[in-house]
Amino acid sequence: MRRLKYLLILVILTAALTACASTPDFKPYNGNSLRIAVVGEPPEVKEEQVRFTKISFDEMTIGKLKSYDAVFIAKNNHYKAAESKYTDVYLRSAIPFFYRNL
Repeated sequence: MRRLKYLLILVILTAALTACASTPDFKPYNGNSLRIAVVGEPPEVKEEQVRFTKISFDEMTIGKLKSYDAVFIAKNNHYKAAESKYTDVYLRSAIPFFYRNL
């Protein structure tokens, strides 16, 4: 019974210390330059090789998105982005779409 108690305390302490770990140290992006379209406010990044361009839903057409590597859609635009008129853009576009919650 005593071993079980010590084991339980050890598991709880391990879980608590793991949960309090510091944020990971990310390495800077050193690849090819990225052009990312953003519907909403662009995020702030340290990397110089990543360029964000703010666009509107009117600019979200397959022809206009060809010059970008990806599209970020900010949280306050998720409902509008879910409208059926954008389905064709999502399905036929060769670039990924990311829905940001920040």
